[in-house]
Amino acid sequence: VKLPMLLFASVDQYGQITKTFGARGAAIIPTSHQPDFKIFRHYGNFIDGYWIFTSLEPTGPRIKELTLQMGGVAPENSKPLEFLKMDLRMTIRGCLPGEISYLGLTCRKCGIDNEELSSRSLKVNQPYILDSTSTNCKTCPSQAYCWGGDNIGPRKGFWRFDTLSETFIRCPNPDACQGVNPAKQEEKQDLRGECAKGYIGRLCAKCDVDYQPVLNNQCSRCPSPWGAIVQLVVMVGILVSLSCFIVYWTIKNARHGRINMSVFFRILMN
Repeated sequence: VKLPMLLFASVDQYGQITKTFGARGAAIIPTSHQPDFKIFRHYGNFIDGYWIFTSLEPTGPRIKELTLQMGGVAPENSKPLEFLKMDLRMTIRGCLPGEISYLGLTCRKCGIDNEELSSRSLKVNQPYILDSTSTNCKTCPSQAYCWGGDNIGPRKGFWRFDTLSETFIRCPNPDACQGVNPAKQEEKQDLRGECAKGYIGRLCAKCDVDYQPVLNNQCSRCPSPWGAIVQLVVMVGILVSLSCFIVYWTIKNARHGRINMSVFFRILMN
């Protein structure tokens, strides 16, 4: 973690900030029992009564607490200034998802900030990492969009079982799996993959409420109650009309001694 700025000031017995200081500088260093941390001496500037330290970035193995010491740097051939010494305690975190461990001392995010990329295709094909203990970034799979770090999601037609999975499965109905929207990486979306309207569940293979399964793993909206009534009336009307036509055809052919057609219709109706 980089600390952009730390300010320290020395005060006199009246609580007033002293504008002068009898040392040639001040430094922050790790304590002697923590030699693995790579801060060494980080010098500050004395401005208007304040010691100002900028871009302080401690790096080292993950521990619960790191202790640093700030002390005055005495002029050459002089003893250290003990009165300015103080301890600074901070916690050093491990690598977060999307970061890799670099030399065991610091963490680096996979990928590049989008502002530095001019091509849209590069923005969605950046290296990624899901395992924070890894030391190497991975190449973006062809079935996915990758924005760097652990931001990765399936393209249209694919789905994955959870956000830590690197296996992208082709959906039984590719049109049901919408994947993720590469233009909405900053917005909240399901990185397993979004389903099209009317589809839910794993691989978007189930029909949502008010939808019914049809052929080829597709779902269609269920008809409304009035629509169902209209369909029923139409079907009944067709059946009645067909029955009347058969009766008429049978009677007509019976008068002329031809019954073959009526037998055909009887077989058809059965």
